[in-house]
Amino acid sequence: MKKNYLWITLIGLMVMMTAGFVSCSKDGDKAGDSDDLLGTWARTEKNCDGDIKKYTEPEKGERITCKKDGTYISMEGDKFEGTGKWEYKDGKLFLKGDDGYDLIIVFKSRTSSAFVFADKGGCDTTYTKI
Repeated sequence: MKKNYLWITLIGLMVMMTAGFVSCSKDGDKAGDSDDLLGTWARTEKNCDGDIKKYTEPEKGERITCKKDGTYISMEGDKFEGTGKWEYKDGKLFLKGDDGYDLIIVFKSRTSSAFVFADKGGCDTTYTKI
């Protein structure tokens, strides 16, 4: 009976220690809060079923700037696209345009320097912080 109790105790301790290491592991460059989204993001790649288009001049392409006050500005080249409010919640970026156009970005992957999401056409679109 004592041996069984000892094994159960040891197994329990191993499980708790493993859970502790996993929960304390460093995620490296993985982003986790809304402050990581502050700044200007430019579309740098679009992958539609293996047909990859790279945008070599991101500062001239589609960009979005998320500001600390919760507002955003969207640009396409020199052309102003729109403004609105942004919010990061439950792993999603909510963009609520002042013109009534709303968009929810569900991240497929996200770091503090880039994120990927599937656009309306199902293409994986990459934005990189510039």
